[in-house]
Parts: sequence; C-alpha cells; structure tokens
Amino acid sequence: MSADPLAAAVVRISGAAKTAGGGFLVAPGRVATCAHVVADALGIRRNAPRPDGTVEVEFPLLATNSRITARVVDWQPESSDGVGDIAVLRLETPEPPGAVPAPSRITDDVRGHSIRTFGFPFDQDAGIWVEGKLLGAQSTGRIQIETDDRQWRIERGFSGAPVWDDDAGGVVGMVVTRANRHDTTAHLIPTTALGDAWTVSAENPYRGLKPLEERDAPLLHGRDRELAGLAAQAAREDLLVVAGPSGSGKSSLVRAGLLPRLRGEGARVHDIRPDTAIEPVAMFAAAIGQPVQDPREAANALVADGPAVLFVDQFEELVVADRDGACRLLELLTRMIASQRREPGEPAPLRVVLTLRARSLDSLLTSETADRLNQAVRFLQPMSRAELSEAITGPAAAVGGLAFESGLVSRILDDATGQPGTLPLVSLVLERLWQQRYGGWLTHAAYDNLGRVAGALGKAANEAIEALRPFEKRPARRLLAQLARPDGEAGFARRSVRVSDLSPELHGIAHELAARRLVVLDEDQRVDLVHQALIDYWPQLQKWLAADRDFLVWQAGLRQDMEQWEQSGRDHGSLLRGAALATARQWLTERGADITAAQKEYVERSYATERRGIRRWRIVTAVALALALAASALTVVVLRNQETINDNLHTANAILLAQESLRDANGQDTSALQMAQAAWRENPRSSEAYGALLQQELYWRGIDRILPPQHIAPTDRILSTADGQRVVVKSADPTTPVLLWQGLAGPEPRSRALAVDPTSFLELSPDGRLLAESGNAPGVKIWDLDSPAPPVVLRADDATAFESVSFSANGRYLLGVPNEAARPRNLQIWDLQSRRGTATPLAATLATGMVDTVYPTDDGRQVVLVEQPSDPNAKTEAAVRDSASGALVRSLGRGVLVDHGREIAVCDAGTVTLADASGSRLRQLATGIDCSGLDTDVTGQFVLLNKPGAGPLGAVHWPDGKRYLFADPTVTVNWASANTVVTPLLLPAPDGRLTALTVRNGSMQLSTVATTDTQPVNAADWNPYALSPTASAGLPGPRPENSRSWTPGNKC
Repeated sequence: MSADPLAAAVVRISGAAKTAGGGFLVAPGRVATCAHVVADALGIRRNAPRPDGTVEVEFPLLATNSRITARVVDWQPESSDGVGDIAVLRLETPEPPGAVPAPSRITDDVRGHSIRTFGFPFDQDAGIWVEGKLLGAQSTGRIQIETDDRQWRIERGFSGAPVWDDDAGGVVGMVVTRANRHDTTAHLIPTTALGDAWTVSAENPYRGLKPLEERDAPLLHGRDRELAGLAAQAAREDLLVVAGPSGSGKSSLVRAGLLPRLRGEGARVHDIRPDTAIEPVAMFAAAIGQPVQDPREAANALVADGPAVLFVDQFEELVVADRDGACRLLELLTRMIASQRREPGEPAPLRVVLTLRARSLDSLLTSETADRLNQAVRFLQPMSRAELSEAITGPAAAVGGLAFESGLVSRILDDATGQPGTLPLVSLVLERLWQQRYGGWLTHAAYDNLGRVAGALGKAANEAIEALRPFEKRPARRLLAQLARPDGEAGFARRSVRVSDLSPELHGIAHELAARRLVVLDEDQRVDLVHQALIDYWPQLQKWLAADRDFLVWQAGLRQDMEQWEQSGRDHGSLLRGAALATARQWLTERGADITAAQKEYVERSYATERRGIRRWRIVTAVALALALAASALTVVVLRNQETINDNLHTANAILLAQESLRDANGQDTSALQMAQAAWRENPRSSEAYGALLQQELYWRGIDRILPPQHIAPTDRILSTADGQRVVVKSADPTTPVLLWQGLAGPEPRSRALAVDPTSFLELSPDGRLLAESGNAPGVKIWDLDSPAPPVVLRADDATAFESVSFSANGRYLLGVPNEAARPRNLQIWDLQSRRGTATPLAATLATGMVDTVYPTDDGRQVVLVEQPSDPNAKTEAAVRDSASGALVRSLGRGVLVDHGREIAVCDAGTVTLADASGSRLRQLATGIDCSGLDTDVTGQFVLLNKPGAGPLGAVHWPDGKRYLFADPTVTVNWASANTVVTPLLLPAPDGRLTALTVRNGSMQLSTVATTDTQPVNAADWNPYALSPTASAGLPGPRPENSRSWTPGNKC
C-alpha cells in the first residue's frame, strides 16, 4: 500500500485503446473526472447526454493490469458559461488492494498554496508529476494554477487529475483546462463543485463497544486459531464454556465465528440473553418456550426438528445476580444434554455454549457440574501481536476504501498488546477513527485527539455526558449507577434493568444515553451498559460507583431478600425486621427515587408487619406480667437460696475463663478474646474477668473486623495491587499454602489457595494478573491468576536460579536477581511479550555494595535500584543505571521507591519530596519527618511517615499528595507490636478515613483509621506507649499538656 494518499487514489481513464485523461477515487467504488475526459474516451460529443457506454479505469501507481470497467452515474457536461465538466464513475468491480479515497479539503483561501498533480501526457503513458502554485479563483469559480516554466507543463492528459494542496493537506480540486507546452497556466474545478460525490462513504467496519453479531462474520479477523479450536471442541463435546476476562472478545468470537459455522452445519441456534430480573431457570424456560420440570422432555422438544444449540452469552451476569440460581440452571442444562442419545461420529443433538468471565467459574462448581466443567471449559488465550494486527486491519480491508497512515497500526498495537481486556477499547478507538477519517485514511492526528487506547473510552463517555443538557446530567449519573451491581470482589458488574422498573424521570434519559451509545435498549425494553469496559475503564463512572457503593451493596442484598420472599410464597418470615428494616427505611428516605416501586412495597410491608408484631407482643407481655406477679410471691424463698448457689458458680467459672484467657493471650489469637468475653458474661463483677477483658480491649483496640480463617500461621510477606483488590498472603510456615484474597475491604472477601511453593519468593504484577515465583529451581515461573493453566517458565541461558524478581511499572518487563551460587551473578531482564531474556552486565553486587531493591524501567533499557553501600557509615541511595552497560545514569538520593521505580519519595533534612526517575522534583509531600523511618504501605500508594519504635505518625497518598495524620495513635501502635507484619495495607475510604489491613499474631485484621489535621501531641516528643490506663482502655483521660496544633507542610 502506498504511503502517499494521492498515489493511492490516482486513476488513468482510457477508451478505444488510448488514454483520455486522469481521475481519482473519491469514495469506495466512485471515481471523479472531467466529463470531457469520458466523452473523449467514448468518442462522443463533449456536450452529449449522459452516456451508457463504459470506460476503462486503472490505478497505475498501485498495480499493473488492474483495468476495471466503469459506468457514468453523474454527468455534468460543461455549459456555455464555463460551469460543469464533471463526471462521476461507478466501478463495476472493486478497486485493487491499497486503493484508498483521496482526502478532500474545502477551503476558499488558497492563494499562494503549493500544489502537485499527476497526469498522463500522450508521450508519458506511465504518468508524470507536476508542481505549481494556486493563484486564486476566477469568475466561473475555477481556480488558476501556475506551474514552473522549468518543468513539465499541465497539458492534454492531465484533465481530471486530482490537485493536491500541500498547505491544506488534501485534494482541493481536479484539473479541467490545459495549457499548451509553452504556457504555464491551467485551471482546476474546486472540490465544492463535486457535490455528493464526496459523501458516498464506506461502511464502518468497527462496532465500538458492541460485540460482533452473526451478520458481522466477515468482520471477524485474527481469531482463526481460536475459532478452529472452538469448532473442534464443539464437534466433540455437548457442553462448551468459553471463559476469559472481560474484554477478551468471547461474545464476538462465538457470535460472529462459531454460531455461523454451527448454523452452516444444520443446527438451529437458540440465542438466550440473560435477564437478571428473573430467576435463572424461569428465565431460561421462558426463553425457549418450553416447561423444564422434566429435562428430557424439554430437550426432546428442542431437537424435534433437528440438532439444536443453546447459546447463553455473559453467563457471569446470572452468577453475580443469583449464584444459586445460576448453578441450578447449569445443572438443568447438563441434565438436558445428558438425556440425549448421541450417534457415534456425529455431533451431539443438543449442545450448550456458554460465555462467562473466568473468575465466575469457581462459583459454578458443584458435585454435579464439576466433571462437566473440567471437560467443557476453554480458556480464551490472549491474542498475539500478529493476530491483533489482523483484527485491526482485516475489517478495513473487508469493506475496502480504508487505510491506516504509516505507523498507526504499530502505535495501536504498542498501546494495546499485553494489556488484558483492551479489545473493546481498541474497537472503540477504531470506530471513532473511522468517524474522524481523513478521506479514506485513519490518521495519527485523530488517534492522538481521541486519547489513544487508554483514554478513548473515558473521553468518549465524558463527551457524551457533557453533551447532555444540564438538567439531564444528574439523572444520567443515577441511571448509570443503577446499571451496575457489586460483584462480590470489591468491584462492580453490569446489570440489565427493565425500563418500566426505572423512575419515570429516567425513561427519557435511557433513550438519550442509548442514542449516545453509553447504554443499549433491546426489543424487550431492557436497558444495559453497552459494555463492562465502561465500569472497568471509565474513571468518572468508577468515582460515581465508589460514592454509591454502600447504597448499591444494600440494594443488591434487598433484591436477594425479595427473591427469597417471592420463592417462599410471600411468607411473613422472609420480610425485613429489626436493624435490617431500620436500614431499609433510612435508604428509602435518602434514596427513594432510586428504589423501585416493588422494593418500596416490600419495605413498607415489612414495616407494617413489624408494627403489628410489636402490638401483639405488648398484649402478650401485659398478660404474662400479671401472671408472673401472682407467682412471684411463691418462689421468692426458693430463688434466694438458688441465687446464692448460682453466684458462686458464675464467679468460679469467670475466674477459670479469665485465667485461661490470660494464658492464651501469649498467642494473642481470637480464642483469648472469646474466653475473656465469656468470663465477663459469667460475672461482670469479677475483677479477674475485668482484667482479662481489659487486656483484650487494649490488644484489639481499633480493630473492626477479623477475616476468616480467624487464625493463620505467622505471615512472611503480603503483596498487593495498587488498589488493594488483589492481595497475596505468604506464610512463614512452609506447610501453609499461599492465599490469594480478593475484595478484602468489601462485604464478602474471598480467598483461594495458590499452587505455588510457599518457600519461594513471590512478586505480583502491577495489574494483579501475573504472579512471578522464583526460588531454588532454575528460572522463574509466571502464573496467570485468571487462568488455571500451568505456569510459563522463563529461564536464563544457563540453569540460574533467582532469589528475587520484580516487574516494571507497565508490567511488560521482569527483572531477576540471581541467587548467591550463580556465576557470573548478573541481573536478568525478560520481555514478557516476547518471553525473551537478556543477561545484563549489571552485577547483583556492585562496586558500591549490595543491590537492595531493583526495578526495570518501562522500556527495559534501564534499572532503578537502591544500592546498599559497602561502607556501613555511608548512606543508602537510589540510582538509575543503564541495563546494557551497567553505567550510572543518575543518583536519585535517599528515600523509598514507589510505583515500581517510576518515582521516589526522597527524604532530605526532614523534608519528603516526590521525584521521578529522571530526577525531576514533582511535589513536596511532608516536612518535619525523621528520614530513617520512611517506608511505604503494602499497596505502594502511601508513604508512611514513621517514628522509629512507634509506628507511623501519618501517611501521604503520593499520587495526589493528600496527607493523612492518624488521629488515634493506639491503632498504629498495634501495627508495630510483636509478631506483626508491620507495614499495613492502606485503602482510602470515601469519607476521608483510611481502611488498614494488617496481619498480627496469625490474625488478618481490618481497622478503620480515623485521620485529623490536628496532631494529638508534640511530634518531637511523641511516645504512643506513654498512655494513661484510662486512655489505653478507651476511657476519657486528660489531654497532654504539651499538645498543640500541627500545621502540615505546604501543599502542592
């Protein structure tokens, strides 16, 4: 394909074996030229009516022997006043590969512009280029051209040729009159005179955030390998589960790839769209129009007219909405397909195809489905760079008339390759590139304007919201939040809602957002987010959902309560009561507009039922009290004697439990707390019980929740993503498995054991998808935490084992530090895209001493490291070194590395400043800090401002510079106590406080850390252990005399 837009569009027009002139491609299948060129080619009068004959068109700068027959579809012969002389031709067959419509420019200010054109003089059949200048318009509207008298003139054979304006950057017209060889003047017809010829445009082959449908099969490219595997598995198995992360292209691959193949083989496809508003089995029965009480009968009805395929897309929506219901539906489907007899060598008469996100698989495993799922699941592999390139360029080639500017495809690939879930973002970028195309060209300028792959979705969504009228924006936010539900892993998943279930004021906005392609409305009037990518990649929506999290979590729970109520036949026992009812009525007051009429009815009915119960209880209580008074006189003597005995027993029990609690307190696990509480319940007046409970109160002060299991082995290391959504906990006990936690700060944290060696060194990638494992065995294992596939093993050229590894901030490069036995002991860097490794000349023991912390940069060409000097009196400093030579590039100073080495928090003379790896100072974080106590939390997003021996005084969220001063020092004292992984995992809460996760004495603890702008005591003399007994017990105590207001450092 030519890189010159003009060369890709120029044509030569011939007739009767001779060249009549030029022309150019203005749209797919359309060529513009002069009417007199066509007349000369056909041998007719120039002012004749529109001819029926055909001419020959060639693209001489693209291919030889590319003659295409063309007919006239628009005919404007030149009039007596010099207007017209335009013809538009329709190609009878498609243009050759590489032919792209010429970009046009419509401008009136052309005087002095440099131009060039390409024509076909009688003795230059291969064509020739001519340059010149535009002098201005004439009375007929034509524009005069002046060529250089030292070069070829514009003459016969140039008519119809496009004129490229270098200043305007496009075609501004076509040559219409020639001069003789001794004249340097010619004229062009401006593009405005071509009318609708420019508006005939190619089909947009890109679907944006919408998945491909069956009718889009010609647009599916780059998935031949996966499609062949799917088709083969569908021929063998009667259940096929296509699993992968969101945005991996599951729906498009099945809809535009597998389903057309199955239809072509004679199968009838039942396309079932999940409706989360209905119980899954009932939803399925309604979709197929068959009762499903007897699976065999239901299956027989489906295959009565031949083989059938049941396709349920996005099955994870059912899992998130109703896990038990989704399991019931899967069990029903397995019974249905098992009931059908299969002929040898033939596909099963009834097959089921599901797509779902990989992390939903664990929720579907039951004793009945486990074996089936193990055979049925096919994990979608990430597309290679070559496959993704084909997926980008293939649709453009399929519709024709589109091309990418040189280097643009490579830029898109660089931005997308290796980033999971970006396929819908790439598709959105391509869709909008087509909308902003330059003629038939997709351009770098448009790509940059869109914000490239990472920013395109947020920019497009923000533009759609900004285009709304002011009074529509708040309802739009409410609607978008209602289309998401908590996914049980501290994130959100989309959900569909019937328009009739929305507040009336949201009906119109649903149609408005559908027109702007943020939501989709189906024929059943259900509204849904156009893609999960909106939740995953649109920062504004993420902020809205975070702000509404408490309400959305409550509302999701309310929907489950209502489902149980309906399933119980609206039994009163399934209504809300007590604290749950009080919470519901509070939300009804605060967010009534976002609560459906059915939900309001459920809450109000619960309230009415509780009120009736209270009235009945009062009556019963009054009767019981009267009877009790009558009987009390008879029992008082017996009770006095019994009371003495009971007091003695309770006192003895309380003492025993308190003593046991104090003995068990050496381990400080939750059993000591439980025994202290039991002792207090036995006898609140017992001093032993009070002492045991007081010790437990001091120990657990500030802890909100203990995560199950309530006791684990001592913890060696905690790894976390920046957002805390994925946390890996590695025990110091080699017999205890490594755990992966998700949604730790949410209402339903989940964990699973990983198949890694608990004695290995582990490192989590920045996005939380990959886990690197190194140890005594040669090489490094790379585990994909979203896939059950075995790990990929990266090796050096020899059998080197690595004592530690680290990822670059973009996750592309991995660096390994060899163990002590390796010779030579040089650092190794792998490119995780190509899986190729390179041994650097950078030794793990440098001339300056030992390497402490080390990260590869985003391009793998440098490493950022903290060097431990051989001189014990010298300071530890961070530095950047060239990975190819080992040479020192720059010193960064004393501090802690953050963001995988992209930035450093430098501490100098008590002032903490954030700098990047280039040495540029970005902002001041804090002042008055003891530099020896500087550290980061587990997420790496907070710089902890420590006091040695006392724990953190506060923290700074370095990405935005926000400071948090801890209001209650006893919470952070707990962090610094014995048998504790001292560094906490901090997550910011919407109310300004922090949530801290710590592991202490075998317990995973969550605590809410209150923050303040006033320091409780003088920072210079702060001693968190010097607390009065009353203050330590959480009781009021005197304010220290030396307390004063604390003024943070200047904010950036």
